[in-house]
Amino acid sequence: MQELVRGAVAGLVATAPMTWTMKVAERLPTEPWRGRLPPRQITDRMLDKSGLDQHVDEDATKALAIAAHYAFGAAAGSLAAAAIVRSPLPAPVTGSAVGLGVWAASYLGWLPLVGLRRNATQEPAWCNLQMVTAHLVWGAAAGWLFNAVPEMEEYR
Repeated sequence: MQELVRGAVAGLVATAPMTWTMKVAERLPTEPWRGRLPPRQITDRMLDKSGLDQHVDEDATKALAIAAHYAFGAAAGSLAAAAIVRSPLPAPVTGSAVGLGVWAASYLGWLPLVGLRRNATQEPAWCNLQMVTAHLVWGAAAGWLFNAVPEMEEYR
């Protein structure tokens, strides 16, 4: 259980460099998502599909997108932890593999399935490259942080 908690903390914190990576890429001249990166797009779509979009203002929508993005990072961190403790590879390598898997499962799988986003195969190559890179950064950071987060016995 403590590995899952350590993984959640690592995944939560690793969402910061992932977000920074997305924001840097957003400033590049070829970036088509200016101001509405996928976490925000997904939040907007969720609010729209639920009928809540008329009741949530811009500031609350931004806050909800950020909170959901970091919460998903924490949840995925627990998944990464389960893989890291079983893998013979260095934690950042295993974390990167999990990050790539999270991208594939999300952008090729459940997000299009539930109607929250187009399938990644319908996105421009640049958009996919940006998001794959961000997920690799998240995974490497989560793997490194997993090893940096002390085990729970140290707090007793």
